[in-house]
Amino acid sequence: MADEETAADAAGRLALERVYACFDAGQSFRLEAGAGAGKTYSLEKALRRLIELRGTELVRKRQQIGCITFTNVAKDEIIARVQAHPAVRPETIHGFCWSVLQDFQPQLRAIVPDLPGWGERLADAGVGGARREEGQLRPRLSPGDARRGVIEARRRADADDGAAGTAQVSLSASEALSRAAD
Repeated sequence: MADEETAADAAGRLALERVYACFDAGQSFRLEAGAGAGKTYSLEKALRRLIELRGTELVRKRQQIGCITFTNVAKDEIIARVQAHPAVRPETIHGFCWSVLQDFQPQLRAIVPDLPGWGERLADAGVGGARREEGQLRPRLSPGDARRGVIEARRRADADDGAAGTAQVSLSASEALSRAAD
């Protein structure tokens, strides 16, 4: 009896064909599925195809394929499966965001304490020995303190305010980036 394609195999094949179609059209894609559905396998196949078709060109142009994952385990698995090819840049969501924001640390350190509610949040988190000067809260931030303080302030805001706090924090972060770009 010949091997018949299972429904799961057919779904995986169809998903991979759709990913390849995105490549051919020059489009980004998002691979989303439940645990054990073969996301890493499909991503590996897609990355190997991109490396084969455009890897040398991407490296020559100093470009990379961004693979954003939720966990370090997934990131490390992708690195291993593509043998750390220089055209592929796997990162966690947090690692990717930090790689974008890290060059703006001085601007963020200057702006974030002045955003509504952030000075107090940073002080509550004990970031950098916050102190009041001329009626205003001014934290003294080291680069590590800034990162830890923003993470802690965000965690507290999320815990205190639920979904509304998350929206407020996200807006404040966007506002900070906008101001830093000016």
